[in-house]
Amino acid sequence: MLAMIGFAIDSTNMYRARNETQKVADSAALAAARELNQNPSSDGKVQSNNFLVANRAGTDWPDMTRTVSVDTANNKVTVVTSVTVKNYLGAFLGKGSQVVQSTATANYAVPVPIEIAIAFDVSGSMKKDGRGVEAKAGLKSFLDGISALPNAVVSFVPFTTVVKVDPNAYKSASWITWNASPLPSTSSGSWDGCIVDREKPLDASPYNFSGAAGADARYPATTCARSEWDATDWAGTGNAMVMPTKNLNAIKSRLGTIKYDGYTDITLGVSWAGTLLAPDGPIGLGKPWGPGTIKAMLIISDGQNTIHRWKSIPANHQAPHYAAMDADTKAACAEIKAKGVEIFTINVIEGSVDVLGTCSTDSNHYFLASSASQIGPQLQKVLAAIQKNTAIALSQ
Repeated sequence: MLAMIGFAIDSTNMYRARNETQKVADSAALAAARELNQNPSSDGKVQSNNFLVANRAGTDWPDMTRTVSVDTANNKVTVVTSVTVKNYLGAFLGKGSQVVQSTATANYAVPVPIEIAIAFDVSGSMKKDGRGVEAKAGLKSFLDGISALPNAVVSFVPFTTVVKVDPNAYKSASWITWNASPLPSTSSGSWDGCIVDREKPLDASPYNFSGAAGADARYPATTCARSEWDATDWAGTGNAMVMPTKNLNAIKSRLGTIKYDGYTDITLGVSWAGTLLAPDGPIGLGKPWGPGTIKAMLIISDGQNTIHRWKSIPANHQAPHYAAMDADTKAACAEIKAKGVEIFTINVIEGSVDVLGTCSTDSNHYFLASSASQIGPQLQKVLAAIQKNTAIALSQ
């Protein structure tokens, strides 16, 4: 009779141990998978251990342990929980305890990489109404949100009628051309990094890197401080592009040095933002086109197209809207969208509804900031849309 009672006790304890260790293993594996979803470079041990510590206290085995192994080739994480169970009948048979283990495996998803290019209008009108200040603050908050997305890479293109790169890094690049008409003479030794539109029709074709009949595919260098560009604030590094990077603090730092000055060439900003998403071309830091990477562009502008490389500024410096440039901007946006890039646009107060509305992927990607104080909230809407697109469901 005593043997039967001892056997019953041992069997019950074994059953309870298996049940409890399996429940903890199952939940710890899911916790580890969630951790790996959020940070593929982790080992899944932090969240699984947190779950173990929080839940083993409610069992008869507070000394329960766990091991975690990650199969990166198959995107699986396995948790093994273990307890030592005391035997009663077994003790009389020379086996006072035995180890009970349970195993659980969960699938995790490696987040799809996302690349975002920001084309940011820094023309002189952004000084008005506090819009430039609000745009900087809103973009910093936007970048804080993007930084929480795994595998996010962002590039930043401030633009007016010029864009700027690091002259020391690119003055010997084969894709730069010097002394293009009607630009003044410029040499690599004195170049301060500014670039204008390519030859037509390539100015509106961001992904044609091979050229066209009678059109040089290279990118024309110019001096940043040309008085007719009204871009004297571009002589330093403050308005230079930030090439694709995971270090979003670099972009936030650049925002702190931005100066607003000059006229508006949306086509130039859009084309360069699109170029920085490409896996080829002058920079070539983008991932290959296709479903393996989410690519998005954000265009922020408060102006109409006014000046490009071929149009002189009037003597009174009051450049009218140049409608012929709008078609170029729309063509550039169409080529970018054809590559599968999702385009969001923010029209700041008085930008072109026609151009920015057409450039956006659809009406749900077009946002109007009717006052400076609306720039930040509209950027948060864009952030929410991007976060939704990159959300990953846990696979069990």
